[in-house]
Amino acid sequence: MFKFVDMEAGPVKIYTLETTPRLQFIADFIFREILGLSCEIVTDRRRLGKYPVINYSGIKLPGSFTISPVRLLFETGVNCQEIRVDYWKDLPVFFQSSDNSDLPFDIFAA
Repeated sequence: MFKFVDMEAGPVKIYTLETTPRLQFIADFIFREILGLSCEIVTDRRRLGKYPVINYSGIKLPGSFTISPVRLLFETGVNCQEIRVDYWKDLPVFFQSSDNSDLPFDIFAA
């Protein structure tokens, strides 16, 4: 017989070079509101620990899931955005990012 142990999973860590209110809002919305997971935005690589890590920066971070950010979540004020629709796996996407990313677009900005 299996016995389930109620263990608190650690937070998903989002590594970024800079945290902003926009990034905090979208991280909370996606992870807490939609997925029901805890998340933490981290700007100090020494605080990443063993938890799952999303690398939301332009630097290489071994063992992480990388999303190359566009500038939208780091801007202040309201600015016009050029939206170019592209396709990834037959799905329309925008805010394309670099090829060094695990996704070819910035899903947080989208």
